[in-house]
Amino acid sequence: MTAIIVHRSRMEDFTTRLEKLAKKAKRLGQPEPQVCQKIERRVRIGTTRLGQPIYTSYWHVDITDANPMLPGHELLAVVDATEGGNLLRPLPAHREQDLVDFRHTSPERCDHCNNRRQRNRAFVLRNEAGEMLQVGSTCLKSYLGEDCLRSLAYALEVSEDDDWHEPRGKDHSYYETRDSLVLVSVIERAECFVSRKDAQFGGYESTSDKACRLSYCLQNRGVSGVEKMLREDFTEPLRILEGEGLKFHEDRVDAMLAWLEEQDANNDYMHNLKVVVACSEVPNKGWGILASLVPVYLRDECRRIERENTVKINEYFGAVGDKVGRKLTAKDKRAGKSTHPALRVKLLMLKGIETDYGYSTLVKMRSDEGHTFAWFASGSLGEDFVEGDHVMLVGTIRGHREYQEQKETQLSRCVLEGTK
Repeated sequence: MTAIIVHRSRMEDFTTRLEKLAKKAKRLGQPEPQVCQKIERRVRIGTTRLGQPIYTSYWHVDITDANPMLPGHELLAVVDATEGGNLLRPLPAHREQDLVDFRHTSPERCDHCNNRRQRNRAFVLRNEAGEMLQVGSTCLKSYLGEDCLRSLAYALEVSEDDDWHEPRGKDHSYYETRDSLVLVSVIERAECFVSRKDAQFGGYESTSDKACRLSYCLQNRGVSGVEKMLREDFTEPLRILEGEGLKFHEDRVDAMLAWLEEQDANNDYMHNLKVVVACSEVPNKGWGILASLVPVYLRDECRRIERENTVKINEYFGAVGDKVGRKLTAKDKRAGKSTHPALRVKLLMLKGIETDYGYSTLVKMRSDEGHTFAWFASGSLGEDFVEGDHVMLVGTIRGHREYQEQKETQLSRCVLEGTK
């Protein structure tokens, strides 16, 4: 199943194209693309001078994956040469296919003629023996035959989305990659990030589409109505771009690019992201994957900060018999035991366990200093505490043990703040 977003101004063209594809599929004996679901959604794109909302409509169309049938072969993906490297575009039916062997090969390569020549496009095929091979666009006719070539051309028409979400007649200006990424960062900061998938169901404009629209407006301010659109639809982003906040986003984008350079292209997504970012101009159909760099980078930054702020010490705390937050008895003093102040801990795990002696709860905790503690509480802690809570701990050290290479201090007779 393939989901396509179609702007209302292009719905008639999209329907006409599907009808032509269906006729062509019937003539070639290929599976026809079928519309499974078609839903119209309104998206707010701005406000009028009087503050009234302005809406546009998008159709969300789900069509079946019409994978072409080629005698003895199956088309898996298309490899397009760009300035930044090879963009690997799997067909909808094969998006889960592992194509790691074709991420870094040049379209100049052809496994049919074994000659390297200038090519802008190549195709990844799988034969009946299950072998995957790359065939250059100029060798397809001699490799597959003319009849198969027509079927292949049909398959490419089905897989192309033609940017149906763009309004009719929109001018595709030059979009410099780094500057475009700055615009995405600005909009994310001003309004939060909205992916195209979330935009489909939330009735919003996606961040990538809005950044593309902002870039177009900035480059065409002399066109009638564009300046008005800028002031009404992009009030906060424009304030950032025209003020001191721009430097923050430029530095932020530089940090994103440096982070991306250190990442391994260990899947098709990361490979294509690196290829798009390496281009001086945003490639055709590259806005969505370019914009995705912002949330991916921010998620990794959050994980890094959390790791840095989580102190973890692989050491035991105190000695067996020591008290935590309790006074020593005369017997304790004669035995040479020590007392420690009550500890502020974070509850890492609350796990209920049935034993021969009844129900108990395994409580794992970590102190602000980084020591790990374990306590088997009798019964349940109820709803007073949940994992992630910070509480004050009082108890007695019962022993020490090492679990999964982590040293834990075991406690007994514990009291958490608010419990007896």
